[in-house]
Amino acid sequence: MVVGPQTMVPGTEHALRMQATGSNIDFYLSIQVPTVLKDNIHQCLLDAFQLVGNTNPNWNDLFWAMHLGGRTILDNIYRGHAPATTREACVEPPRAE
Repeated sequence: MVVGPQTMVPGTEHALRMQATGSNIDFYLSIQVPTVLKDNIHQCLLDAFQLVGNTNPNWNDLFWAMHLGGRTILDNIYRGHAPATTREACVEPPRAE
């Protein structure tokens, strides 16, 4: 069973939109989504871990799975919150041009 809080960030009501049409689901991500995630992910994760009694999680021990929101989201979170030792140890794979 998985438990997690929901967080509403004021002023972001139109940042993410989904529409189900026939057999498709269309997604819209605003250009502000990467910044909103970077600025709010740390507190959201702390809140989620506090629900299960972990008040001081070791971020290096977590398994991360990112959604298909784009490389910009992942890069912003990485620059904003990855510990220095993790940043130095990781090498980004080359991107196809």
